[in-house]
Amino acid sequence: MKTIQFFYLISFLVAYATARTVKFGLVAFGTTAKVKINDLSYTMTRPNNKDPYFILTKEIDDNEIVYKYIIDDKEEEFYRTLSVGVSTTHNEFFGRKDTVKELPEFNHPEKDSWTKSIGKTSLFDDSYIPTVHIYGENANNTFTTGSASVVKRVAFILKDDVVIVKNAALYTKNRNWDKFQFRLVMNYSNGDMTGVYGRYVLKFRDNNEDPTFFRQKLYSDIMNTIGAPTIQTIFARVYVNNIPVGLYVLQEEAASESFVRSAFHGDNNGNFLLNDYNELGHPLDCATGSDFEFIEGSTYSTFKSSNTTRYNNSRIAALNKAFYDLNASNDEEIENFNKEWFDIDSFLKAIALQYLTGHWDSYWFYSTNFAVYDDPTESTETTFKFYFICQDWDGTFGLNINPIYTRYADEEFTTISYKRYVNIEWGIDSYDAPHRYAIDKLLSNPKIHARFEEILTSIVKYIMNPKDFSVRLDAFVERFRDEVDFTFNVIPWRKGTEIIKWTMDDFERNINYKGRYGASYGIKEFIYKRASFINEEFQLGLDLGENIYENIKECGQGFGKCSDGKCCSQFGYCGSTDDHCRIAKGCQIGFGLCNEEEEEDYNLPIIESSTIIEPGINEAPTEGEAHTFTFPVIIHDSTNTIIPSIPTNTIAIVEPVIDSSDINIIKPTSTIYSSPISNNESIITPTITQIVQSTKTIVNPSTKTVSSSIKISTTGLCGPEHGICPDNKCCSKYGYCGTTNDYCGDGCQSNYGNCSLIPTKTSNLINTSLPISSGICGAGIAVCASGLCCSKYGYCGNTNDYCGAGCQSEFGICYSTVTTVTNLVVALDKSTPTSTNGRCGPSYGACTKSGYCCSQYGYCGKTSAHCGVGCQPLYGLCN
Repeated sequence: MKTIQFFYLISFLVAYATARTVKFGLVAFGTTAKVKINDLSYTMTRPNNKDPYFILTKEIDDNEIVYKYIIDDKEEEFYRTLSVGVSTTHNEFFGRKDTVKELPEFNHPEKDSWTKSIGKTSLFDDSYIPTVHIYGENANNTFTTGSASVVKRVAFILKDDVVIVKNAALYTKNRNWDKFQFRLVMNYSNGDMTGVYGRYVLKFRDNNEDPTFFRQKLYSDIMNTIGAPTIQTIFARVYVNNIPVGLYVLQEEAASESFVRSAFHGDNNGNFLLNDYNELGHPLDCATGSDFEFIEGSTYSTFKSSNTTRYNNSRIAALNKAFYDLNASNDEEIENFNKEWFDIDSFLKAIALQYLTGHWDSYWFYSTNFAVYDDPTESTETTFKFYFICQDWDGTFGLNINPIYTRYADEEFTTISYKRYVNIEWGIDSYDAPHRYAIDKLLSNPKIHARFEEILTSIVKYIMNPKDFSVRLDAFVERFRDEVDFTFNVIPWRKGTEIIKWTMDDFERNINYKGRYGASYGIKEFIYKRASFINEEFQLGLDLGENIYENIKECGQGFGKCSDGKCCSQFGYCGSTDDHCRIAKGCQIGFGLCNEEEEEDYNLPIIESSTIIEPGINEAPTEGEAHTFTFPVIIHDSTNTIIPSIPTNTIAIVEPVIDSSDINIIKPTSTIYSSPISNNESIITPTITQIVQSTKTIVNPSTKTVSSSIKISTTGLCGPEHGICPDNKCCSKYGYCGTTNDYCGDGCQSNYGNCSLIPTKTSNLINTSLPISSGICGAGIAVCASGLCCSKYGYCGNTNDYCGAGCQSEFGICYSTVTTVTNLVVALDKSTPTSTNGRCGPSYGACTKSGYCCSQYGYCGKTSAHCGVGCQPLYGLCN
């Protein structure tokens, strides 16, 4: 008996010793949240009813566990894993597969050399994507009208904690855009400077002019890597009263006491070394016309104090007088000037990067958009040690670059030496300074000149070259693509006057090549061309790889699609003429519009029969073999517009009354709510799509078998005579490659492309207790109007982005996956070229490393993002 008791005691102690307590955290929009662990579900709690944040602390065994989240009975479409010994999931976002992802960093010999800051803290942790939630009626009004206000409550949901700030001031800027920039001042009401880990003034940059969304963050990363004092930057989603505003670039504000304290007075480990704000130096915001040229009697009004109650800009006059008195040919004077008045090395790093990236909206090219700070720990009663701080990096890497600023209109900017910007007259307009006094004077010293070129070339050697730069940029594409897609599809709270509307086609193209509007260089194109010139000018001997940036097309295979309803000609240019749009003249289907009436010239088959062939998964189709199944009928009208069939009866749906005293989330641009809100019921008479079931037959046109050596189409055509569609596109029943339902639905040829999406009937599952919307949708909000799908982000639409992966079938129609193309390729064609730069696909070749997959976006890797949905089996492994 004692032996048995002892055995149970040992078993209990072993089980207890191998158990662990795990905290689950979830950001999600819904009423009820659960975590499903090894097929058992546990209800999560909500610490605050305002925040879309749920937690669960549970004791589990110390084996690896598999789990997923459930919101209002909607399960995630994938499972997550928690490794042995891990005690937290961190704060996960519903539907986002990677909660924490360490991205490859830039490297440089002087990396981590700036040690005076408090560090990034969890606010600027690059491995995580935070969300910022702003609440209150004032917040609602601000994002509707663009006016400043004091907002009731702001919640920062970070990787492992939630920081709440109350009664913060919100100032707006760039209101000509739908989604404007804003600044959050958290010490406005009560002087509390706690903020978020001591940072209490933050800017949310709208980033509206960059189709990639990456330029500002990349610039910030380089500044950090080369050891310059700089503002910290991260991507963050913003929601107002739990309605999305979009993705923002969250930054510190350079000309603020909040920033200079965190950047100059920390132990590099999260702690401040200076706690009395009255002991800080004087951060100055330098507006257009700011320079370091001494002018007797000048008030230097462009150097603006950020806190006029504590100080003015008088110290800048002393600095400029010291510049004037400096004998730049005397090395000893230079050394003393660097020690007592002006940190030369950080200035050289800042201007080197301005030149290299074409940062035309700052000191070198337009005497504007920088800050200066005198550090009291390095100053005396008679000398003030200043630091130069660069900011506002939206116009970089070739974006909106203009010869007005870069001066030489007849030459490509990337081929102009920095030497041609030294000792020249400026004064671009009446606001610009006439010279660049600090650059001209300091670079006249041979040692400083040599140091500047050392900094310049080292940035190119270690960072701004195609090989090293692409490692981080490609990681950005994989990590943040869904975030950019999210912000491009957010319904704006208001309408601005700007007309630029980016799409994911713009995003994909401008990573590599020139895009629309001011995106005059692709990011990789700019890096290659800039590195190529510096490599030649300084004889660096760098291997830059193949130049793929000559004869760049506007559209077509490898270049992307035409926008604005234009056609892609056979030569790869966008336009609207017959030469662009006629199929007979080579219009590239799938890369823009094409005139469909030309199809008769190709004797395309007219399908009249009543069955569709569906070959077996592991066998080739046989001529004449047929299989019958049902599918929804799509009717075409006389204008070739796809329209659903309509029932004869009309249903009136009563929208529930919305009480404005309970919630203040009015969006005038949304069709959910009647406007203005009243106590009257709104009657909506929607158009309901009737799903008609039918059968058809398509006789297979070929007896060819499918093999691993089948060719890839390069013409936009597909099928037995033309080959497989590239880039995971569908092959339509008429033999054309594309991605819409016309290609991927009825009659799609699964042996010659992807056929994963067809419409499915979901009307019986749709929640009918909610109002009807053509805007936002989801649990507790609304269902989409007839014929529309509710995307994973909660928006109504009818494209694959809305109706495909993540589509919420309870709140609209959805596409369903009916087949996989596992029989398409069994092995790589030996004639397929191999990739040499980490890219893959029709334009690059196959991944060379064993076990690597080619993602749908053309990058080699081994993660689920590479090997899962959209993986290209012709160019690597796939799950």
